[in-house]
This record gives sequence, C-alpha cells and structure tokens, in this order.
Amino acid sequence: MNYKLNETLIDIDISSDLQGLLLQQASAKEIDDRKPQLDKITRRAEELSKSADQYDSERIKKQVSSMSTLWSNVCRLLSSSMQSLAEIVRHFEQFSRLHETLSHWLVTIESSVSRELEESFLSIPDDQGDTVFQVGMFV
Repeated sequence: MNYKLNETLIDIDISSDLQGLLLQQASAKEIDDRKPQLDKITRRAEELSKSADQYDSERIKKQVSSMSTLWSNVCRLLSSSMQSLAEIVRHFEQFSRLHETLSHWLVTIESSVSRELEESFLSIPDDQGDTVFQVGMFV
C-alpha cells in the first residue's frame, strides 16, 4: 500500500497571495509618495478658506476633512490588508514546514512497516513445503 499525500497539497499556489502582498506594498509606497500632495492640498485649502466667504470656507473645510478621513481609511485598510496577507504567508510557510516533516515521517513509517511485513512473510513457514517435509519424515 502506498500512503502518499496528494501531490496537490505540496503544490498549493500562494503566488497569488505573494503577488497581492507585493501589489499592496507597491500601493503603500505609492500612497506614502502621495502624502506630500495631500499635505499641499490641505495647506492650499486652508489658504483658500481664509480668503473665501464663510459659506465657501465651510465647504472647503468639510471637503478637506472628508478627504483626510478617506485618506486615513485607505491607509488603515491597506495596512490591515497587508498584515493579513503577511500572516497568511507566515501560516503557509509554517504549514509547508509541518507538511514536509509529516511527509518524511510517513515515508519512514511506510518503509518500516513494509520491511517488517516482508520479514514476517519470509519468516512464516511455507505450508506446502512444511507438509512435504513432514510427510517425507514418515515415509
């Protein structure tokens, strides 16, 4: 009997998770690179709100506040997603190590059991040969 694990377990494809992690890291870098633009927009909005009438000033402040909130949400979600993907990769690496250890153990056990079965079959007397020997003794 052959108790090999399904080969597809070994070939679990995490490349999509790794690509996702890499894409998110690139997105995080792009967001970091755009932070100065956000600061510039915020400063420009403050300047505009000082020179605008009260109604326009309030609208500008609300829009800047909304933009800042959205920016914070995007940053938070991206960070959370990156942490989740990194955790998935860590778990997969741990699973792979355990799978490799278990596969090696199973191969060792299978080999040992096969060897013991062969030895036990070889040590069992052949009934027909034993019978011929016994009959030959009485003739």
